[in-house]
Amino acid sequence: MGLLLLTNSVLMEYGLERSIYFTYQAHHKESEKRLSYDIELLKDIVYKLSNNWKIIYTLENNKRYEDLDGIRNLAYDVIDTYRQVHGGKLSRKFSVTVSTSTFVPKPFTPFQWHGQDTTEEVVEKQRHLVKKLKNKDIKYNYHDSKTSLMEAVIARGDRRIGKVIYDAFKAGAKFDGWSEYFNMEIWKEAMEECNLDADFYVYRERGYDEVLPWDFIDIGVNRKYLERENEKAKKAELTRNCLEGCTGCGINVNFKEGKCFEGAIRNQVF
Repeated sequence: MGLLLLTNSVLMEYGLERSIYFTYQAHHKESEKRLSYDIELLKDIVYKLSNNWKIIYTLENNKRYEDLDGIRNLAYDVIDTYRQVHGGKLSRKFSVTVSTSTFVPKPFTPFQWHGQDTTEEVVEKQRHLVKKLKNKDIKYNYHDSKTSLMEAVIARGDRRIGKVIYDAFKAGAKFDGWSEYFNMEIWKEAMEECNLDADFYVYRERGYDEVLPWDFIDIGVNRKYLERENEKAKKAELTRNCLEGCTGCGINVNFKEGKCFEGAIRNQVF
C-alpha cells in the first residue's frame, strides 16, 4: 500500500488549504506494516490541517477484499486520530470523504495485459464499501462502472474503435465525462454497428506473445521491462526509486542520448 500525504504548504500552493488529500493503493499483507507507520504521520500533521479529509482510491482488479477493508480502516483511523488530538471531540464541520474509481488497465504500463473487473464485480466491491463506510462523518463517492467500461474500450482499443467513437459522436455522444451526459446505449449501438464486442477489449487477459495495438509506438521504455514489472506486481514486489539506482527501463538508452530527463525523476511530492 502506498499512502501519499499532501502537506498544508503543498495544498495551499494549489488553493486546497481547506482539505487534506490521500491517495491509497493497497497490496494485502504488505499494507499493514506501512499503514501503521503512516498513522503516526497523521498525528504529526492533524494539528495544522482543517476539518475536511479526502481519501482517493482505485478499485484494483483483484479479489482481495482485505484491500477494501483497508480503506475502511484508514477512514476510521482518520476519525480516531482527529479525536485523539482534539480532546476526544469532532468539529461540527469535520468530514471524511472516500472516493473510489474503477481500475482501468492502460497502455504502456505493466498492467496493459490485465483484464478489467466486470461491471458486476465492480458493483459488488462498491456495495461492500457502502456497508463498511456507514458513518455520519463519512461520505462515500464512487465512479459509474459503465463509464469505466467505455474508458477501457477506448484506452485499449485498436484502429477499429475510431469509427465507434465517430459513430457515437454522430448519434449524440458528447461530454461523456459527465455522468448526466453519458448514454451507454449510444455506445452499445455504435459497437454493434461496427460488429465489435466490448468484452474483447475490456475483460480479456492478454499474453506476452500478443501484439498489442500500440506496440508500434516507441515511448522509450522497453516492453520487457513492463513485463518484468507486471510479474513483480503480481507478487507485490516493489521496484526501487530511480534516485537509488537505475532499474533498467530503457529510457536512458532509447531517448536523450543515453541520459534520463534532467530533473524528471525529482518531479514528485515528498
